[in-house]
Amino acid sequence: MRRSRRTALAAAVAAFLVTAGVAGANVPLTMVSADPFTNTTSQHATELEPDTFAFGGTVVATFQVGRFFNGGASDIGFVRSGNGGASWDAPGFLPGMTFSSGDPSSRMSG
Repeated sequence: MRRSRRTALAAAVAAFLVTAGVAGANVPLTMVSADPFTNTTSQHATELEPDTFAFGGTVVATFQVGRFFNGGASDIGFVRSGNGGASWDAPGFLPGMTFSSGDPSSRMSG
């Protein structure tokens, strides 16, 4: 009898932990930018190593764009929200930082 109670308790705890983990995954994702570069020296359709800063309702995000296989990126992108992330401005890319954006340097790192 004790063994069946322990098994039932273990099953109940496991079920609770599994369902609690699923609830945290129900966050909608919003695409705020896309890689515009086409140089053949880096991977495209990639924006990674993001970071964000928020003050009041303003949120600014930055990220590497067009990742090189061995480090660095084609440029650094940024995007801003003025209402806590409910909507986002058009993304921007730092001008003149690499050859992809007008400078002779081959890559950026943020």
